[in-house]
Amino acid sequence: MVNKRKMHPNPLCFYIIGTIIDLIN
Repeated sequence: MVNKRKMHPNPLCFYIIGTIIDLIN
């Protein structure tokens, strides 16, 4: 969890990226 937060300080940004990847797939 700490590593994910360090890479993506904004959980919303991480969620958006995941959604985009899901749409592409």
